[in-house]
Amino acid sequence: MLYKVAPEGGTPELVTSTHGYNVQESRDGRVLYFFAGEWNAPIRVLDRATGQEQPLKGMPNIVDTTDWVVGSKGIFYINRTSTPAAVAFYEFSSARVTRRFPIEKQFEHWGGLALSPDETWIAYSESDTRGSDLMLADGFR
Repeated sequence: MLYKVAPEGGTPELVTSTHGYNVQESRDGRVLYFFAGEWNAPIRVLDRATGQEQPLKGMPNIVDTTDWVVGSKGIFYINRTSTPAAVAFYEFSSARVTRRFPIEKQFEHWGGLALSPDETWIAYSESDTRGSDLMLADGFR
């Protein structure tokens, strides 16, 4: 279940009874997106004005709760089913998915994406037998 509470505190209010993780708000604040499961699950979208909730149409399941991040025009996510794995983009307006760039090194089961505020770069993590490195993909559009 997902709850909301004011930053200054107060009583938590139920937002949805759907089990979910990694709640992210749209840039305009009108909808919430969340990972709806434990593993290999859909991203669900909740319209804050109507309370209507549904799976994000055309969006593939995401493997790990941290494998995605919301941008202004869509969702960047790690596509673990491609070889090699890649960062892909789901476009809200067309429900179309495009591959953006490969992730050359195999990474552990956990992922993690961060999108810069101006949406010009993505940070993601890789690990190998020697340790972990943070990678920056700049100017990927």
